[in-house]
Amino acid sequence: MHESTSSEKNKQAIADRYWHENKKILLSLLSLWFIVALVCPVLLVDYLDQFSLGGFGLGFWFNQQGAILFFVAIIFIYHGLMQRLEARLAVEKAADDSQAES
Repeated sequence: MHESTSSEKNKQAIADRYWHENKKILLSLLSLWFIVALVCPVLLVDYLDQFSLGGFGLGFWFNQQGAILFFVAIIFIYHGLMQRLEARLAVEKAADDSQAES
């Protein structure tokens, strides 16, 4: 009975770590997106418009294309980071399960 309680506590600890890491990843990526989507095209538009791309100012490109493309890139980055996190925690869970069986 004691081992199952210990195993349940370990599973809960792993789940808590998962959500803590997940929130940290989300906040980091959304902060980057905020900077690219708001700071670059809105607050730095005058500076970026000094440079031209295809006959239009770079501020226009950040506003029209950059934020959207960066958001799509963030989706793939998030997917990769979550796969790595889940693999790392699965190893810990497997080690915990093997200890519980012993």
